[in-house]
Amino acid sequence: MSALPSAPDIIDSLDRDDVVQALREIDRKGVPLKRKSTKFCLEYKGRHYPPKLAISFASAFHYADDPDLHEGLDPNEFAGGSQSNKALSALGFLVVACKCGGLREMKDKPIRGKEAPRIARVVVNGRAAFDPERALRCLAGVARAIKRRGERFDIITTPGGFIAQRIEMETQLIGWEAPAAAFRAISVNAERSLQPFLESLREVALPADFLTLGVDVFLPGNPEDDANAQLVATVDLASAKIVGWTGKSYPTLAEEKELVHETNLQSHLQKIGRWRCLVLGCHDLNMFSPRSIATRDSKSSRGKRADALLKLAKAFDPQVVLQHPHNTDTPNIWMGGWAGVTRALNPKTYSSGIAYCWPRHGKNRRASLQETLERTKHGDVVDYIWSGVGKVSIA
Repeated sequence: MSALPSAPDIIDSLDRDDVVQALREIDRKGVPLKRKSTKFCLEYKGRHYPPKLAISFASAFHYADDPDLHEGLDPNEFAGGSQSNKALSALGFLVVACKCGGLREMKDKPIRGKEAPRIARVVVNGRAAFDPERALRCLAGVARAIKRRGERFDIITTPGGFIAQRIEMETQLIGWEAPAAAFRAISVNAERSLQPFLESLREVALPADFLTLGVDVFLPGNPEDDANAQLVATVDLASAKIVGWTGKSYPTLAEEKELVHETNLQSHLQKIGRWRCLVLGCHDLNMFSPRSIATRDSKSSRGKRADALLKLAKAFDPQVVLQHPHNTDTPNIWMGGWAGVTRALNPKTYSSGIAYCWPRHGKNRRASLQETLERTKHGDVVDYIWSGVGKVSIA
């Protein structure tokens, strides 16, 4: 007679459908008082669940025909915390720190009938590699324009590389195999360097709840005019504090060996206020392009990373997708990516940050600004265009 599989082996054998069925069962039966979670919750389609309970129910579904295992794993047979969370994350589920016990329902139910956030795009008519002082002048102009119209937004977005910073720190490991700690070290130093900017931003008083800010970092000894890391900071405007960092995970072929990659793909999945947002660097959007999906090698580093983010994004089910490209002079650059996002995720709202230029073409543009703006957004997105002369126009 063969020995029964161990609890770790049972957990490893579970697939995503087992967990989805488990969550439906919890919806029907509720969470037993003694099975509430304490520190973490699995978040799925607007509600929270206890991770250990989800795994117990999932194992019961997976082994429904096994006379010895059909009742599922007993909670005393395996650990919560790291063991449960790691298994669920590997299947593409989002696990968050939370003390609601797995009882919070309809967390993302829209307020006052709102189905999606109001977004303002800071559109730069030209290149947007600003120093912090010029970035503040731009944002102050946008703030005045928004106030004149009596508007207020949930989120304001900027292009990628809206602020360019040189930071004195050791050069970090680069390429596909760089550890997550490398990108984290850069973001910590970038946040420290941005403190004077954030204090001044409080005085600007942008009429919004959050700002997503493209930040490029240049390290000592970099001989090129290309950033060592391309980051996106999510700023809570009420406190003028950064509440989330992510950055480019899918660099172009030309930059893949010169860039510190964001290898923590979970960082792209953010709750910005009430909204589930997928926050992307510029080329990250192309991970969703049908052409990219059809042609990439799923066994390569590039293919593995793209497939992993696609899986995570589908499980996260974002209401909003925010992309932060550096330069855009035609919407055609991003049309394949947005087509793939619409097909795979169907978000309520999406937008590309726009710096309307293409440095290699000088003053030439391949499409009009109006066409570029109209075809790189969806939903309630209002464009505020800054041309570097103080006055902000509305598209």
